[in-house]
Amino acid sequence: MVDCTLKSDGKKEILPIFFNVEPDDVKLRTKLYRDALSEHEKRYSSHEVKRWGEALVEVPTRVGWKLEGQGYGELIESIVREVQLKLKVKSRSLPDHLVKMDDEEAIEELLDFDFDDVRFVIIHGTGGIGKSTLAKVIFNRFLFKFNYSSFLEDIQDLSQRHGLLHVQRKLLSDTLGSNSVDGIHDTNDGINRIRKGLSNKKVMVVVDNVTEKQLENLVGSDIWFGSGSRIIITVRDRRTIIDRTMSDEYNQMGSSYYMDYPMKEMSLDRAIQLFSKHAFRNDAPPKDWHNFSTEVVSSIGRLPLTLEVVGSLFARTINEDNKFWMHDELKALGRYIVKEESFEDAGKRRWVWIDENMLDILRSSEEKRRVRALSLGISHDLTPEELAPRAKKLKIIDLTRCKMLTKTPDFSEFGKLKKLILADCVNLSAIDSSIGKLKLLSTLNIAGCDSLEGLPKEIGSLECLMEIIMPSSSEPFKFPKTLGNLRSLMKFEIRSHEGISQLPHSIGRLTNLTHLLLIGCKYLHELLDIIEELESLVELDLRESGIYVLPNSIGNMKRLKIMRLACTKIQMIPCALGGVETLEVLDASFCWSLKHAIPWEMWSLTRLKILDLEWSPIPTVPPRINGFSSLQTLKIGSNQLSQLPELPSSLKYLCVRTAKFPFLPDLSNLLRLELLYVRSKHPSNSSWSADEIISPWEDAQSINRLPRSLSSLTLSWIPQLPDFSDFKNLSFLSIEGCPMPHFPVLKYLERLGELMILSCIFLESTPNLSCLKRLRELHLTDLHKMAEITGLGELESLKVLKISRCDIIEQLPSLSKLKNLADLELDYCGKMRDVKGLKELNLLKHVKIKQCMSLKSLPDMPSLTKLKTDWMPAKRSFRVLWNK
Repeated sequence: MVDCTLKSDGKKEILPIFFNVEPDDVKLRTKLYRDALSEHEKRYSSHEVKRWGEALVEVPTRVGWKLEGQGYGELIESIVREVQLKLKVKSRSLPDHLVKMDDEEAIEELLDFDFDDVRFVIIHGTGGIGKSTLAKVIFNRFLFKFNYSSFLEDIQDLSQRHGLLHVQRKLLSDTLGSNSVDGIHDTNDGINRIRKGLSNKKVMVVVDNVTEKQLENLVGSDIWFGSGSRIIITVRDRRTIIDRTMSDEYNQMGSSYYMDYPMKEMSLDRAIQLFSKHAFRNDAPPKDWHNFSTEVVSSIGRLPLTLEVVGSLFARTINEDNKFWMHDELKALGRYIVKEESFEDAGKRRWVWIDENMLDILRSSEEKRRVRALSLGISHDLTPEELAPRAKKLKIIDLTRCKMLTKTPDFSEFGKLKKLILADCVNLSAIDSSIGKLKLLSTLNIAGCDSLEGLPKEIGSLECLMEIIMPSSSEPFKFPKTLGNLRSLMKFEIRSHEGISQLPHSIGRLTNLTHLLLIGCKYLHELLDIIEELESLVELDLRESGIYVLPNSIGNMKRLKIMRLACTKIQMIPCALGGVETLEVLDASFCWSLKHAIPWEMWSLTRLKILDLEWSPIPTVPPRINGFSSLQTLKIGSNQLSQLPELPSSLKYLCVRTAKFPFLPDLSNLLRLELLYVRSKHPSNSSWSADEIISPWEDAQSINRLPRSLSSLTLSWIPQLPDFSDFKNLSFLSIEGCPMPHFPVLKYLERLGELMILSCIFLESTPNLSCLKRLRELHLTDLHKMAEITGLGELESLKVLKISRCDIIEQLPSLSKLKNLADLELDYCGKMRDVKGLKELNLLKHVKIKQCMSLKSLPDMPSLTKLKTDWMPAKRSFRVLWNK
């Protein structure tokens, strides 16, 4: 074994386990092994026994284990973990020509492995931007920190092929071993096994390309996992899981467990480097090709996948047959460029053109149909005459932002076209009637075509058309009667079109329509009864439209899941909607005219997940809301809000505001509650007294029975605060308008990452903050009696510090220990005289000091820190100065 290891060039390794022996025994320093070898010399040659002895002496020089101070189970677990790490059995393969991603440091900062809270980081961005690759890089880099890990790649595809239960089993098998999946027969079993098996385990899990439903069944909540766990989620559209981040107008309600990260576009330098790696097999293009490479990158954009494919295309055009693999994004976006004319003469190239021989499938394990695509970058224009000769085999045409395009070409020769994208062709005024010959067309995108006056009647012949994305305009728009012939149409989207005052009657014949979006159509006042014929409709989005009445026939939509009415003039919600048993989302927020009571007694929506009535004058919620067994999010706010009934135990997010008291029931049964936002009415005058603040609970002690599962808590204008000793999961805390002179002790809030204390005008000092070792953000505003901030100088994890309108505080403690501080704001602290300790803070990026005129001088700070201030020395005439 030793010989084999020595000859392996480091590829093999011995990991010794000293079981009931000492290393000195194996090194032949005691009689135990020496006597045994002496016995072997009687049966084997002395040369052979000598080699055995040398091997034994060699083995203890390796790092291994000894059964000492731990049980067998702990020892075995330690060995298994080390072997896994040595073998790197779970590390993910990465592209051969990987370029460092600008996002890596930002993701590492969000994950912050030094803290043992549970964190979810949601990476989102367009397809091909590198979300999955970034997740793989992070996963590989930090895999060693976790005993249990799983990378669930392309869950949507995996779930579609094998089912969601298969994905759950993979997660369990990866983390707990193959035996952990025994006895799991459905997804509910899977959820229970994941929660039970991983709740005390520190895990790292990547869920790649996932939907909300899949997310709920795989990594439903932070309480499913043990301290220190990190969950990385990749999605294209953040809105698909928006109820998790809960980012809304308050900007205070988002759970600190869920952190958003939008993928950034690759920098130009890195984009050229990545293109060069594939096109020229080098980090930089040859000198004579640098301008050409810059032109290509500027034309096709900086999506890593696009750069990789186009770079490979150029390389293989030079060296071999034009055949390579194609990712779904190529087919979906058609964003690949090969310029016409000869390859060597780059200056003559203008058109986006991909030959059939050059497109198979990239990064996919299964073969897909070959396609052709033509796409123009934003700097290009063309005429129909120039486009027509390239027509016959094209399947995708993307003419986004072709400003010179005033009419489309004759489509008679475009028989294989499937996607036609004319987005932002602002001077396009007409679509040729020959569009009716595009029998395979599935997508028509005319968003931003503001000069377009209507659709030709021939569009009704497009029997495969599944999606129409309409333009925004203030001019009248003509819909042909033949629109109802589009029996394959599934999505019809209109945004901010002020020229549409009614829908065509023919829309009622679109029996396969699943998504109807009429967002921002403010002159569209009512829906016709014909929408009851849209029997397949899943989503109806009327946000910011002029709709003020809904037809009773809406109750006939037996498949409707999402109903969005936010910011409309709707006056009442018909009773019939309560009979739509499939409804999962009802958003009627900011409907100021919704004054008629909803006939809740007729409602029993057991599938409803989100009920949002925020800023709508609805005085009640369903009296039997406790029976809404799937409800996860309830947002309601009305000055006339009456007492709430018992709420369903399924709630995760509860946001309530009102001026009428009391209105809240006891919430101790909400064991899954993660976010609570309670706000009562702000006192009408600035000199309010403590007696004006009334508890939102009839039993004021109910505040001490809040669920301990809370991770985010916002309490505004309530008379007392709870004892925080049991709120160990709390990561976000915002307190506003509390009349107490002293704050409860916070030392038990081990996971607290953000603290906001606002308008507590009787508060004389903050609680001791030094125990909040993970606090990243601290906001103190309108604390007029606060004279000191105890423990501020010990907050070594603090990154953001904002102090505003704290009138009597004269000096902060030295901030020299706040090595992670990046942003500091001091506003209207009129007696502040000194700020010390900034000079040593090398990560400090921005300092804002405004209306702190008692400062003796500006603080010393690092040379790269940007200062924004209106402070001037007292002896000089006052003038505002903003230093950048």
